[in-house]
Amino acid sequence: MQYELIGYRDWTEALKWGFLAEHVTAVRWEATPHPAYTELLKLVGEKGHFVLTTNVEGMFAKSGFTEERIYTPQGSYARYQCLQPCTTDTWPLKPVVDRIRPSIDASTQEITDPELVPLCPHGGGPVFMNVRGGNWFIDAPYREQEDRFYAWLEKTTAGALVIVEIGSGFNTPGVIRWPMEAITRQHQSARLIRVNVDHPEVPAALSTRAISIRGRAIEWVRALRRPAGCPSHTGARDE
Repeated sequence: MQYELIGYRDWTEALKWGFLAEHVTAVRWEATPHPAYTELLKLVGEKGHFVLTTNVEGMFAKSGFTEERIYTPQGSYARYQCLQPCTTDTWPLKPVVDRIRPSIDASTQEITDPELVPLCPHGGGPVFMNVRGGNWFIDAPYREQEDRFYAWLEKTTAGALVIVEIGSGFNTPGVIRWPMEAITRQHQSARLIRVNVDHPEVPAALSTRAISIRGRAIEWVRALRRPAGCPSHTGARDE
């Protein structure tokens, strides 16, 4: 329900940010990582790896993955931006929501002090989290992540590559699902492990180099762990 309201538009800025302040705080700063993240970190261990994720709540970093090995092309709940946008700048969101939360009316969820409604520091217009929700999205904070990801991927071409894709369905298949299939086709030594409750299918053309697993992440990440014999590179990817 909370996720569905992210795209809602028919509300005042005071109500919008009253809701968003509580939502983002709960998801980004108060929530603890699911054990599946820890199991995945154990799976990759000391192997060369990189995380490509559509998740914007920072759970991979919270779970111990190195931030320099994480690429979040859909943005981050930790930052906010102008909706125009009148600038390519983005700003830390936590100080904003920390100021807002004490002034939220518990019965209406509106901000009671209009001065606390966040506005663009440059142009004074409306703002939103720095997440991909339209053509207003500012991707500048994630370009360096993207460069590191593709540089790492290029280095794997001389060796083996295992792509562990977890939970990537058809909500945004162009971000993870289809690119992982493309990488598997292009990288002759790549193997794709697709774990998904609803859509574990793999293309027929990849049937000899891909494994389809219908199930939940934690069950199958544990099953994938093995003490020896793993290829030298692992791509840990999640949506």
